[in-house]
Amino acid sequence: MQSDAIALGFLSSSLAISIFINYFLTNNHPIKWIWFLVSSLLIMFVIACYQGLFFVPIVTFLAYLYSIYTQNKTTLKDFLINILKFSSLIISGVLLYYISIKTIFPIQSQGNFGIYTSGDSSNLFTNFIEVLWRNLKGTFYYG
Repeated sequence: MQSDAIALGFLSSSLAISIFINYFLTNNHPIKWIWFLVSSLLIMFVIACYQGLFFVPIVTFLAYLYSIYTQNKTTLKDFLINILKFSSLIISGVLLYYISIKTIFPIQSQGNFGIYTSGDSSNLFTNFIEVLWRNLKGTFYYG
């Protein structure tokens, strides 16, 4: 499962940066803000897949900026403006992630301590024993 999440995170990170560069930075039409939203949704997906992948789009975009800056294709002013635009993309992606966590997928439990102290018989220890027993019997689902 984690290898799939990492692969999807890298793919959507690359796609988000590609959309941001090709359709937002180089486009002057009002429709470019739709591409900005699409790119920020992809950044949100990257963070949702695996929070450790948060730095992948940042490093990818900084490598792109460094490559065009060292080839003298841009000035320092444009370089800094692009960094500010990209920072707004990252901030909007993080905000969308935070909104989705708080509204769409709210956390129902207060944590493991609440499970143990609530008197509920399905605590983590008994769940572990039950899963271990099903694995030993061979009746547990293997995916």
